[in-house]
Amino acid sequence: MSERQSSSVGSLRAGVAKSDITTSDPNVRVNDSLFAKALVLNDGTTTLVIISMDAVAIGGICDIKDNFLPKLRARIENDLNITGRNVLINASHTHPHGPLLCDDDEQVSRTFDTVRCAMQNMATVKVGVGVGHEDRFIMNRTLRLKDGQQWTIRHANPCPPDEEVESTGPIDPEIGILRIDRLNGRPFAVVFNFACHPYIGVPRGGVTADYPGVACRVIEDNLGPGAMALFLQGAAGDIAPILYKDVNR
Repeated sequence: MSERQSSSVGSLRAGVAKSDITTSDPNVRVNDSLFAKALVLNDGTTTLVIISMDAVAIGGICDIKDNFLPKLRARIENDLNITGRNVLINASHTHPHGPLLCDDDEQVSRTFDTVRCAMQNMATVKVGVGVGHEDRFIMNRTLRLKDGQQWTIRHANPCPPDEEVESTGPIDPEIGILRIDRLNGRPFAVVFNFACHPYIGVPRGGVTADYPGVACRVIEDNLGPGAMALFLQGAAGDIAPILYKDVNR
């Protein structure tokens, strides 16, 4: 079967694409680019879309407006015939992201074009799942004190003396992994899920995708040309990078 034909039931096809969503404001310092990445999967019966975005949030506290998600889902459903409930969008929650594209409609259009491009480059694939473990650079910023109270570590707050601390809150060190390969074994995409706030930033400041962006680049460099890594933020809660309060970076 040609890779550009429709999927038959029982086979799985996938497509990936990405778009740069970094601000074009010349007055904003950019350390590394921000992306919207799309993975489209079709098993011959159902099509679903996973979109990862280097942004603080989808609506609410971010410069991505509250109507972004319904507008994007509606356009995908109307123009690409993919039901809106089959579209998952995840923000990496990177705090030092800076402003994204200034125009709301441009943001929707660019993300939609990422999905459309992914659909135009579908290939027959096979998938596998796995888990990893990483606990070396994360901590829970909530301290449990011996007197029964709790203390949240913040940049501007002093920390209580060590002798008053009983323990810290829980972390989630598991990395959920979905790996997608072409039928010849060549890596196609990796989706990985991890729970930790990305707010370390970079020296001298600037827009950055933070550790999720670094992780994606490392994975892609190791998988080889054409492979794409998509990061999905987990239930980060109070999980933070260990060195985020280090003022000597």
